[in-house]
Amino acid sequence: MSEQLEIPEFYIDEHEQGWCVLVGERPVKTPAGNSLVVPDPHLADIIICELHASIADKAPPGIASKLINTVIDRAAQDRPTWITSSSMQLLEDSLFIRVPEPQALRQLQDEHAKPFMQHGGQLLGSLPPPSYSLSFPEPGEAALCAAESFLCGLDDFSLLAFLGMAERCRSFLMAYGHLQGPCGIQEVGDYLLAEEIWQERLWGEDPEALDRRRNMLDDLASFSRIALLASQKQLK
Repeated sequence: MSEQLEIPEFYIDEHEQGWCVLVGERPVKTPAGNSLVVPDPHLADIIICELHASIADKAPPGIASKLINTVIDRAAQDRPTWITSSSMQLLEDSLFIRVPEPQALRQLQDEHAKPFMQHGGQLLGSLPPPSYSLSFPEPGEAALCAAESFLCGLDDFSLLAFLGMAERCRSFLMAYGHLQGPCGIQEVGDYLLAEEIWQERLWGEDPEALDRRRNMLDDLASFSRIALLASQKQLK
């Protein structure tokens, strides 16, 4: 009979810098040996659930734990890289690409992109029209400077959460519209999956494609919740 694994009790304690995750009376430590302190108590709850699962399954830490550990341990060294990587998403932003044909699909993409483009334009100024080829349009130096200025103003948790969302969406504008604006995660999925759903309506459902899409949306929704909590934003 295999020995039953004992899972320790974790707690949350309010801290001057946020909420500290404790095991017994001691702070949980990050890989670099720092105390695990998070900006939101609900995020601390998620991390405790991940710690339980990680111990029970002998698995690596979950998404929230990885994000928080990285911020606490690496922000002092890596923050400039996070800013650059986030702003560079604007150079190959998926919102700047449209299918050339059929026109009805292109119009659907335009419709789904509109709230993100409008909100992004308030920050970045005039944005280029979308491309109908695989060549990304140039957003311009002023837009890149505005993006970098915005990113420099984010705290470390919000910045790495923004980068994670931008990389998942392949879009600065969608990350900005979602984490800093009015757009929900459903609107993110509507744009990213518009062409795939269009093809499905024409040719029928593909079970593998449905599973892939479901997994993608689940990952986006899970990371969205973590990113919004890390950024101390209202859940959408």
